[in-house]
Formats: sequence, structure tokens, C-alpha cells
Amino acid sequence: MSFVQKNTLTGFLGVTSASSSITGATLHNLLVLFISWDVNGGTTGPSLDSTAIAAGWLTARNPAGITAIGNSGWATGMSIFYRQDAASGTNTVNVTFPNSTRAQTLIAEFSGYATSGALDITATNNVANGTTVTVTSATTNQATELVVVGVAADFVASNSNIGITDPPTGYTSLAVLQDTNTYAGLEFSYKEVTSTGTQSATWSWATSGEGIASLATFGTSGSSDTLLGQALL
Repeated sequence: MSFVQKNTLTGFLGVTSASSSITGATLHNLLVLFISWDVNGGTTGPSLDSTAIAAGWLTARNPAGITAIGNSGWATGMSIFYRQDAASGTNTVNVTFPNSTRAQTLIAEFSGYATSGALDITATNNVANGTTVTVTSATTNQATELVVVGVAADFVASNSNIGITDPPTGYTSLAVLQDTNTYAGLEFSYKEVTSTGTQSATWSWATSGEGIASLATFGTSGSSDTLLGQALL
């Protein structure tokens, strides 16, 4: 089980759809799509479009956003999608948004995880106005699992480094964005564990504002808890 590659963190401004791709993927590997977003109106974030669903992309964690303190009328969110049986070569995923959105996306590839029923546990937590957030899962069902986490925080706070934790303790960083003037600050990370237990990640940042974090775990063999994880979204 190992991290294979990632694509480049990609930004989208004022869009109602976004398309992300990763090239050179290995057949049957696990792909994870992280999306940090700020939607102009309402709290509903991205949805997989019909082509993404047909290609085998699924929702891991896609909670409603929370009010962006620095920009009235906007909501900040953090979503995780996945494809557990990647095609060889280029894999593309398209998402749609209900209103004009600013988003940052990243796809990461991992080997050694189940090609069906891979999703085990998911969790989300948020803070309406603060400088730290922790997300904690229930106990995982398999000893060997991949844990992926992401946070979006403090939209339109600063043109400079807001000091968001990168990475949380015990994790390996995949991406970080410290300048929040255009997008929410974000951090995406992962770790691989070898024993069952609860999983958590904590981030802090310098300027008081909103923060929302999501977590998902994936096993090496299929789990019936996939349906439970989907039900908890």
C-alpha cells in the first residue's frame, strides 16, 4: 500500500462546473479527489456529474458548507470523492456546483486498496468562527487503511500566509494554500495505518474565521460499511 502520485492543485474562479484529470494512473488503483470550495449563495457544494458517475466516481464525504465570515453570502466547504478501480492512463472527473463557486481541486493516486467496497469510515467537523478545527472518525474496521483528510478555512482573510497547519501531526501533506484572498485556505493530507482505531486531524490558522474539515478512510478489502459511510453524508 502506498502513495503513487498526485496532479497539480488547480483553481477555478466563478464556475458552475469543474473538470480535473490525473494522467498515467495504474489500472485498479484508488483515486481520491479533494475539493475545497466557496459557493456564492446557499451551502450546497459540488456534485458528481453523469459522466463521472458512469466512470465509477463515488462520494466519500460531501457535507454542507458553513458561512464564510470574511465574505457575506458565501459558504465554505470541503468535499472528498473517490474512484476505487481506476482506469489505466488518464482519469477525469467532472463536478457541478449549484451557484458561482471558487474551488481548488487535487487528485491523488494510491496503490494496494480495494477495488470495490473500499470506503470504510467518514467524518466532518466545522467551526463557525475560530482558529482551529479537529475532525475525528469512528473506529476503523480494518487494520490496514488509508486515511485522507482535508480542511478549508478563512475565506478572503489575507493576502499573506495565514499559518494553516501543514501537515497535521502524523500525516503527509499533499497540498496547502496559505494566501486566502482569492480562495479559502486549505490543506490536504494522508497517512496509512496498520491497526484499527479512531482517526483524527487538527489544523490551526492565524486569523479567526470559519473552518471545515473532512476525513475518509479506505481499506484493502471491501467493506459493507461503505453503505453506512454513504448514509452518513
